[in-house]
Amino acid sequence: MNKILALSFLFVFGCSHGNDDVASTWSSFVESPSIESEHLLMAAIGKNIESCGWGKPENLNAVPDPFRQDLFDLIAGGDLPSYRVGLRIEKCLDGGNLGDLKRSTGLFFDASPDAFLEESIREGVSPEKLAELISSLPLSLVDDPISQRKLVMERIDKLEQSQIAVDSQMAGNALNALREHEQLLSDAIKEQQ
Repeated sequence: MNKILALSFLFVFGCSHGNDDVASTWSSFVESPSIESEHLLMAAIGKNIESCGWGKPENLNAVPDPFRQDLFDLIAGGDLPSYRVGLRIEKCLDGGNLGDLKRSTGLFFDASPDAFLEESIREGVSPEKLAELISSLPLSLVDDPISQRKLVMERIDKLEQSQIAVDSQMAGNALNALREHEQLLSDAIKEQQ
């Protein structure tokens, strides 16, 4: 009986210690994102990412709740290491958290379109995924189709003016997706009038 209690204690302590290491590494990363802290974070959570999937409780082992919003805020501000981490942990997110990640990448595009496009190409983001990320709009515009349309049009202009987008075939899908989105919003606005 004592052996079972001792083993149970060691198991719980060992699991807790592992989670403490992950939390500490996440904390260091979000406080000071850099290439070095990104590598340390990915080393700490790499095996946890492998077990991630839609709706799995194990997702929290890779991306603990307290650090998700910090990560999304960093991505929205145009932080490259945070964007790379976001791309790698995407399969560990679902529901609202996945939506928040996508919306933050759209805001990253708004802040720094060329850096966003360069990093997306370097990271091997598919043309379809790029279109999805650039088309994701902030929640603050959810009930405002006029502002949504304005932002979509601004993103179209940024893509059309970007030499990286011109040189990359990837951007074609994103442009098409944004143009379709703009047309749907135009139709919705006309119906409201």
